[in-house]
Amino acid sequence: MASEIKVDTISEKTSAGGVTIDGLLIKDGGISGDVSLIGTTPTFTIGDAGAEDATLLFDGNAQDFHIGLDDTADDLVIGVGSTLGTTTAIAIDENANTTFSGTVTVGVDDTGKDVKFFGATASRYWLWDESADGVVQRGTLTVGVDDTGHDVKLFGATAGSFLLWDESADSLLLTDSTPIKIGDAQDLTLYHDGTNSYITNAVGALKVATETSGIAVTIGHTTSETTVADNLTVTGTATITGGQIVFPATQVSTTNANTLDDYEEGTWTPVYASTGATITNGSTTGGAYRKIGSLVTVQGSTSTGGAMSGGTAGNPVRIEGLPFTVDDDTSGENMRPTGCFDTWNSSYQWAEDGDQPSVVSAVNNQTYLYLSYRDAVDKYRIDTRFDDLQDSSSNPRNLAYFSITYIAAT
Repeated sequence: MASEIKVDTISEKTSAGGVTIDGLLIKDGGISGDVSLIGTTPTFTIGDAGAEDATLLFDGNAQDFHIGLDDTADDLVIGVGSTLGTTTAIAIDENANTTFSGTVTVGVDDTGKDVKFFGATASRYWLWDESADGVVQRGTLTVGVDDTGHDVKLFGATAGSFLLWDESADSLLLTDSTPIKIGDAQDLTLYHDGTNSYITNAVGALKVATETSGIAVTIGHTTSETTVADNLTVTGTATITGGQIVFPATQVSTTNANTLDDYEEGTWTPVYASTGATITNGSTTGGAYRKIGSLVTVQGSTSTGGAMSGGTAGNPVRIEGLPFTVDDDTSGENMRPTGCFDTWNSSYQWAEDGDQPSVVSAVNNQTYLYLSYRDAVDKYRIDTRFDDLQDSSSNPRNLAYFSITYIAAT
């Protein structure tokens, strides 16, 4: 049995050979001066295998620190303050796993140190190379095992912004408005803002392409709408499998001679008119049109359906209601377009067979057509007049069919 010596007071002694003590119990008091534990394999033991915490406390002026055994958790801890188990900075468990609760700093700013993580295979490691300011990989960083992974979360400086590898979903997740940035200047970004998804590019062209020729690229679902916010350039052949190109309701005109800027189909109501006259139009009145760019083709039929009044015999008859204004042709009257005009005979005849119009002409900068016929005697074209109409209550009367193509004003 080792001897036990209790020392209450002791005077300073000098001994050339030192003093050997088999056992020493110090119940109260402190040790003043330096203490050395010497020997070939010296051991300093704290505790006696009891189920209790053991602490080595550093009593500082402004801040205390501690190193101790947290017996409840079976962890060796290093922390801030005098209370074991609180404000822990480093914890080592019974399996030699180490947990760092704060920031781990290696070196100082502008004078770092290399940090190397070795694996089980020779020459396999990850290296933080301080001289290159980068990470060098010599192997694979593995978190978990195949079919039993772990979540990995990387937080940013903004609250609620993080990147998460969700092992249960087998997915890499980013919160709203947390972008993936690619490039030296981070010119390409991908993110979702909670409402819409974005792929944005700041420099150069944003290209959606394939590495190999002949591989198809599909944009959108078969039932989704795809919007091109500005110009669309097709270097090859554009195939419209749906069979339709839709233009806006209001034409966006252009002066480019090679640009198709409009297409429209519809109906219109052509009516007979003459200055100062009241004309009742018949039940066979109706028409259709097709507009391609500025080129308009109209067709229709018109007739009267009752007695007329108020017209002056010599005033020309016209057909009003064109869906688009005729272009203001600066080349003169001889350049205005004309179309065919076919009258219906039998009981629908006009006042005079010889005065039945055979030509319809577009009038510059107007929304009506003029009617004319070729004079049987003088052989030149004469405008159809109000008195050329058959004044009758029959319906229809003065029935005619016509078509004409003209340039619409822009």
